[in-house]
Amino acid sequence: ATLFAGVARWKFVLYAMGQSVSFGTCLHAVLGVFPLVLLAPSRSNELLRGIALRRTVPLSIGAGSVVVERLLDLTSLLTLIVVGSLTGGWWVLAAVASTGLLLLGLLSLGIAPRLSVNPSGAEGRLRSGFLRLVGAISCALARPDRLILAFLMSLLSWLLACGLLSVLLAVFGATQPWQVILAGWPLAALAGTLPITLAGMGTRDGTFLLALAWLGVTLSS
Repeated sequence: ATLFAGVARWKFVLYAMGQSVSFGTCLHAVLGVFPLVLLAPSRSNELLRGIALRRTVPLSIGAGSVVVERLLDLTSLLTLIVVGSLTGGWWVLAAVASTGLLLLGLLSLGIAPRLSVNPSGAEGRLRSGFLRLVGAISCALARPDRLILAFLMSLLSWLLACGLLSVLLAVFGATQPWQVILAGWPLAALAGTLPITLAGMGTRDGTFLLALAWLGVTLSS
């Protein structure tokens, strides 16, 4: 279910960028690059999805859609942390996550840098490609009415992941309140994006345990 929600999220991001791509095409691209994604820190290989769609979507838009998707994921994770922290009474964490949301909003409203592009030479091509990428991202951020669907899919995907974790903890007799799951697991997911291990393996788990200790709970409670 989380996979399908993630694919729908990407499809809606592409839609916000003016690209009509079928769900099946997006699914094939995601599944095609998934093994390679697991081999790179921070899942940086997800940019390969843009290459997978190069026959139907310009490369700058394909790569830009992945960047926008990651921004939406970051927004969803911070939102869940705020909700879990406020309902659980962890005010410091709620304040930090709220600040992160504010900074992310300001970043999204920022103006793309105006660079002089030299049409000749490797440097000119690099700058031109960068501007096309920034332009594609700006195009998506300029259509919040369309991005809201992608955000809802992102939120659903992470809520399903939190639900799965809650079930797994219950199976092993370590049931936790939903506030703990909402505040702790998204925090661990954010740590998993750091370029420390392949696909965040071990980083997420260690951060989740540290988050539980900081929140004052244990898996045996």
